[in-house]
Amino acid sequence: MGEGAPTHLNCGLQNEGAIGIFTDVKESFTLGGIFLKSHSPNQPFYVIFEDDGRTGYFYLAADEEDMPFQDALHIYDLKAIDNPNENHLFEIKWTANGLKAALFINGRAHGVFDLEEKRGYCRNSFPPPSSRTAFGRFERSWHPNCCP
Repeated sequence: MGEGAPTHLNCGLQNEGAIGIFTDVKESFTLGGIFLKSHSPNQPFYVIFEDDGRTGYFYLAADEEDMPFQDALHIYDLKAIDNPNENHLFEIKWTANGLKAALFINGRAHGVFDLEEKRGYCRNSFPPPSSRTAFGRFERSWHPNCCP
């Protein structure tokens, strides 16, 4: 999952014991047919991770919008995973202020939404930017300081 990407996300969401960081979703699954949803603790947004049996995407959506989906981040293609039939640990973590959410798989961050910056980051930088919403306008390139 994600060749050539940094191994850690420098956004403070890794450490469960960190003040103001919490895990809202923590489940183990084999890949294929996964749906996870998590609401920001105090912002009108939520995130969804969906694996439809072919691909895994991390979505950002707004609670009260005519067009709720704000952005989508490609996380993986199932056919490219070496061990899809093994259990994998999925976690969705939020900062206390509800402005950052991250998807972790097996303890490694794979997608981040920064509500304050209106940006999404993922390890394969896909999909390309789009002007459809404010969140999709920027490159999704992963880098060590994507969430300082």
